[in-house]
Amino acid sequence: MGTGFRRRVVTIIPRRVVIRDLKPVGPTGLSRALTARRMAAGLTLREAAAAVGISLATYFRAETHRTGVPDVRQFLALCRWLGVTTVEEAEALLR
Repeated sequence: MGTGFRRRVVTIIPRRVVIRDLKPVGPTGLSRALTARRMAAGLTLREAAAAVGISLATYFRAETHRTGVPDVRQFLALCRWLGVTTVEEAEALLR
């Protein structure tokens, strides 16, 4: 018999990323860059997600700034698709 209590698992997802200087930054530049690249290529959200190699939901969240920066693997895939080649360019996307 149960005790009447429910177990809850709380997952905390960081909404900000800390880059070398330890200042929190948001992905607004990333969102704008993704939208511009997708629109310039004439792609739908689904087509852009497929081109990047990530799920539609993840791409949508990154482009619309629904959550913070995606995990490292996804962020690197987005950077490759955007043509980002240096750490400085990647950091600029996070501002």
